[in-house]
Amino acid sequence: MTLARFPLAVLAFAAAASVSAADHYGRLTVDVKIEGKGQTQRGKDYSRSTTAQNVHMAFNVMRSGDGDDRNMLDDAGNAAEMEKYAAASRARAPSPEKQKEVMMRMQKEAEACRNDVNCMQAVALKMAKETASWAAPAPDHSADEGRYFNYIPVGAAQCKGEFTAKIADSEEGAYSDVAGMRPFTTKVAADFKAGELEKATVCIGSVTVDSRTGKLYSRLAVPVIKGRHRSTDAGHVTHDSADSQLLLNADAMKWAFAQLNGGARSGVQRTTLKAPLSSSMAGQGEQTLNVEVRWTFDGK
Repeated sequence: MTLARFPLAVLAFAAAASVSAADHYGRLTVDVKIEGKGQTQRGKDYSRSTTAQNVHMAFNVMRSGDGDDRNMLDDAGNAAEMEKYAAASRARAPSPEKQKEVMMRMQKEAEACRNDVNCMQAVALKMAKETASWAAPAPDHSADEGRYFNYIPVGAAQCKGEFTAKIADSEEGAYSDVAGMRPFTTKVAADFKAGELEKATVCIGSVTVDSRTGKLYSRLAVPVIKGRHRSTDAGHVTHDSADSQLLLNADAMKWAFAQLNGGARSGVQRTTLKAPLSSSMAGQGEQTLNVEVRWTFDGK
């Protein structure tokens, strides 16, 4: 999963944007279901765990005007293009010694202007033209003009964010002690519904639609989830809090969110994952996770 980040100016603009004929809204809805079992072993120490998590999230986004020529959420593609452009520019540019020579020459010409504004502007223009030739031509996106619909975040009133999470995870086992094996348990549970703060986190998500292929790309944000965490050791309660921060299974959520990058505008995907499992009481092991993700994006 990935967490969306945007400059404050972009968020402020999106929140203040007025509805016009050129503004188009879309709504992304995502539901994730995770069920699994795992076990760990360290000598005689052992644990058995179960996972049951359900997540629902939805939010509105907006785009203005026609499509763009770049997919703003294609991080890998955009980074590769920028590196290719930078490499081409480095190849065209003169040596560092030559660049230094040009800069010193321009500096002398500027000093010779003796604060004559017109003269200094002429030198600056001359320098700009010369150094511009060092850069490679900008990437040509003309073939993709209008192809990508990049939807950005909107304010809370337009976003209408939703987020709920149900969690019922447990671990039980035993570890070696001088008096023998000591049993332990851990249970976490939540029936969580987002408040305004958590909805604001969901509402920084964004969406891009490739109008040529119909593929969807998204960047999603998950808020902090609070619920009950209760642990026992040899029958004694060692921790019991109804306001603990609970975690969704990272491996399952990463896979689920990946299905919304390069997939269809709506769909259902299921998989079974094998993932490492760590227990503070009983060492390392493995868990098996059955994951299902459903999503739909409604928008022009």
